[in-house]
Amino acid sequence: MENIHLKAKKAKEFISSQSKISPELAIIFGSGLNSEELFDDIDIRLPYNQIPLFPVSTVENHKGELIIGKRKGKGIYLFSGRFHYYEGYSAREIAFPVRVMQLMGLKNLILTNAAGGINPDFNAGDVILLKDHINMIPDNPLRGKDALNFGPRFPDMAKAYDPEFRKQVQSIAQNQEYNLKEGVYLAFQGPSLETPAEYTMIYRLGGDLIGMSTVLEAIAAVQ
Repeated sequence: MENIHLKAKKAKEFISSQSKISPELAIIFGSGLNSEELFDDIDIRLPYNQIPLFPVSTVENHKGELIIGKRKGKGIYLFSGRFHYYEGYSAREIAFPVRVMQLMGLKNLILTNAAGGINPDFNAGDVILLKDHINMIPDNPLRGKDALNFGPRFPDMAKAYDPEFRKQVQSIAQNQEYNLKEGVYLAFQGPSLETPAEYTMIYRLGGDLIGMSTVLEAIAAVQ
């Protein structure tokens, strides 16, 4: 098993050599989001295939680049495109951007995705704020001794999606008069879509949304 800590350190050193902006917030974009509107100023774009030891996204509409810039004076690292288990990547590889950011001292991470709605109260196009997840992907980014370089082996996942941050987001949504719903996200490995029986199972388990990403990055971030 490769040493993910050493790999992340090499990637971190390269990124730091390309930009002097420190990350105060990192965002991992999933499908269908436009990155340009987030920045007041863009410092540099780094294609994933130029960053040492970085995985490369093989999914259509995932640009596969790290955009570094500022918004209102704060350093933003935007990962435009992510990695999935169904692409053949391990959980450790999928969480690699998170590991690199941890070595850069990052404390704030936003994860986004395009998900399918299970909850009948959800409508197509709704923005949903995740409050918890159910991981059905048969892998975990914390496997292996070298993961201990990032934190405890058994991190508490009770508040994986920070309650205080969610309150702030809800407050912003209320000020914008947007009815922001919350939900539990269930992740399957994919790439096949779910059967009707699986949809029924997901709902009975307490899942509101279904997708094939996000949870492995969240687990690594909590550690």
